[in-house]
Amino acid sequence: MLINYYIRTTLDRKLDESYQQIPYELMIDYNHNCGKAFVEQLKQIQNEDAVLLEDDLILCKDFKNRIEKVIEKHPNDIINFFTYPQRYNKEGYPRIFCYNCCTYFPKEKTKELLRAIETFPVISSSAECIMRNCLNRLNYRHYLYQPPLVQHLDLDSIMNHTNCEFKRRSPYFIDYLDELSISYEDAILEENKEKLINLMKEKFKELDKNKNQ
Repeated sequence: MLINYYIRTTLDRKLDESYQQIPYELMIDYNHNCGKAFVEQLKQIQNEDAVLLEDDLILCKDFKNRIEKVIEKHPNDIINFFTYPQRYNKEGYPRIFCYNCCTYFPKEKTKELLRAIETFPVISSSAECIMRNCLNRLNYRHYLYQPPLVQHLDLDSIMNHTNCEFKRRSPYFIDYLDELSISYEDAILEENKEKLINLMKEKFKELDKNKNQ
């Protein structure tokens, strides 16, 4: 199964080196109009199976192999790989689509989304809102994979999201689980969540230190 990878960007950010794991093409929003650009991006991938990534992420170790194993099991589902970062989320088919940082789009579902957008145009500056509205109209539930295979860098938001410490970073990032030998099932335990949060803080301190050198 051929999966193509695209990174949605305005070119304002430097990509984390973890993106080097995948062959990718940039989808550039020169006008900083995220909603309009996202619809055009969907049109671009409507004849292929593709993963769309935002440009402010850290990809987990062995990302390509891991994500494609998940896609092989759910090739016809839209799959969201990152949602509600501070919450312990169950894998499955949630009612609400939230976040659009790392999402797999099978071509047939992309075509359905575009038909829904054509029939009921969505006026929004947010790709996430467009996704949520379209899925609701189609009465379609996407698949949510957990634990997250990407981590949000939580940089200054081009979309002007209100920011606070770790608001969009997940302590359940799969690399943290692996490093501490904690299963995702056990990550829900309070003592394990505390360990994961502490590790996350250490990782970002180290990241910030390396950037400043």
